[in-house]
Amino acid sequence: MDELFHLQGPDFVKFYLGLWAGLLLIMRGGTWLLARVVTPVTPARKLDVFEVAYLRDGLPAVVATALVSLAKQGFIAMKEGPGGGAVRPDGARTPRKLSEPERVVYRNVPKDTDGRATTATRVFNEARRDLEAWESRLRKSLESGGFYLPLAVNKARMALVVGAMTLFVIVGLIKVAVRPPGAPIGFLLFLLILGPILLWALRPKKRSTRHAEAAVDELRQDYAKRSVRDRHVEDEPGLDPVLLGVAVAGGVALAGTEFEAFQQEVVTSTPTAGAEGAGAMDSGACSGCSSCSSCGGCGGCGGCGGCG
Repeated sequence: MDELFHLQGPDFVKFYLGLWAGLLLIMRGGTWLLARVVTPVTPARKLDVFEVAYLRDGLPAVVATALVSLAKQGFIAMKEGPGGGAVRPDGARTPRKLSEPERVVYRNVPKDTDGRATTATRVFNEARRDLEAWESRLRKSLESGGFYLPLAVNKARMALVVGAMTLFVIVGLIKVAVRPPGAPIGFLLFLLILGPILLWALRPKKRSTRHAEAAVDELRQDYAKRSVRDRHVEDEPGLDPVLLGVAVAGGVALAGTEFEAFQQEVVTSTPTAGAEGAGAMDSGACSGCSSCSSCGGCGGCGGCGGCG
């Protein structure tokens, strides 16, 4: 070990770069293995439309999907013009059976009595606390279904990442401490700083499992293959084709439908949340939403880096 730290400049750099590559392989391989071990061979059930939206783009996509769902049921409408957005029209039926995300979103859409409408961004911001409470229950449901990694496994994955970064830094600091007096250390310090940053950037970020990714990808590909004329035909029981289109493809799914007025609202709503995408590898403290477009999609998204 002593001989290792007394390697001369180019030789130690080769070793240090090899150490970084080895740590990257251990980090990626270990986190993959952990996820593989706890994920069931087959998923326990199918996803509903709000789960699909959440896995694709977090809570903002859920809000957008819920808005279109409420519009389909006649509970809200789109108000055109300046200050336009979603409203509860006068005389609209009072909803009795709504899913929890629909109920939360509906409470935050104003009645059309004072000329005030609301955007998807405002709905998201105002409903955020209630949505995060629902999100906690949703994650547990996704875990039991085999679509989401348990928090304990996620923490173990994070420990692998932090361990790899720490070991790389310790080795570099020891080399700096034992170097001969006057020996140049500029490039070594550069590697010492850059190495952990790259390890962090290349860490596995998603908490969604392979079953979740496969299910969402299959639904997205199926939607893309269907003609616009056929997209109103229901294939999967319980999955409304218009809502499924919004969940997997964003606002573009509304083109050519009776809800096209909502398209621009859904595409341009960009709620900012302090968390990474729903599939993110987080500590459990963040909300799991995205800073990306509600439904326009940066696919799996990413906001707060280490928390999400």
